[in-house]
Amino acid sequence: MTARRVGSGLKVETALDSPIVFNIANDLRTRVAAQSTIREGIDRANSVAELGLNQAESLRTLLTKMRDKAQEATGSGLTTENSDALNAEFTALRSQIAGIVDGATVNGANLINNSTTVLSIRLNDTDTTTLTYSAQDLTAATLGLAATTVSTQANAGNAVASVSAAIATVNTAIANLASRVRASTAAKDASQSLSNGLEKSVSSLVDADLPGESARLQALQTKQQLGIQALAIANQQPATLLQLFR
Repeated sequence: MTARRVGSGLKVETALDSPIVFNIANDLRTRVAAQSTIREGIDRANSVAELGLNQAESLRTLLTKMRDKAQEATGSGLTTENSDALNAEFTALRSQIAGIVDGATVNGANLINNSTTVLSIRLNDTDTTTLTYSAQDLTAATLGLAATTVSTQANAGNAVASVSAAIATVNTAIANLASRVRASTAAKDASQSLSNGLEKSVSSLVDADLPGESARLQALQTKQQLGIQALAIANQQPATLLQLFR
């Protein structure tokens, strides 16, 4: 038994060692495995949310450029060629919105193009508490920019207002996604802390006291060696007596 404990490092390796402790330890190990699965789910959801956040920030940069062009187009004294050039630049920027928004797709999920209504992850193994990532629709149509132009001063003035409103919407979406990522990251840290605690509990239940077991094993081996030596000496005594009669 002592040698097996030293070899395995466990004082409770099978149910035969202690049925109750063995079952408790297995329940704790099951929870540790569940927590690992929960963290994997958080990582998958965060990969979608973080890419959505990155793309939303890129969209905000793009919209800022669009607003600058629209503001420039509201100026007086522009020639037709100037207006046409500004409108072409504005339209080219607007056409990039779809690519930025659709680029936030991970394994079919996208939190900023309205293809994913909601994304939920489970936070613990003892109840059904979840964290929800709400989808943010940042498509050009929803932002009110699908047909916006700066071809005239009037259109440019309207575009300034529309793009400014779109930037405000994107800022709200960024804040929402960032808050979910922060919350899920905190949940992942809590899950890891719980796993560490569960593993420590398992260890306290089943791990052997290796220094103590090693000392006992050494003592047993010493006793065994002494016994062998004593037996050897005892076996030699008859031969010694026989020599006296020669």
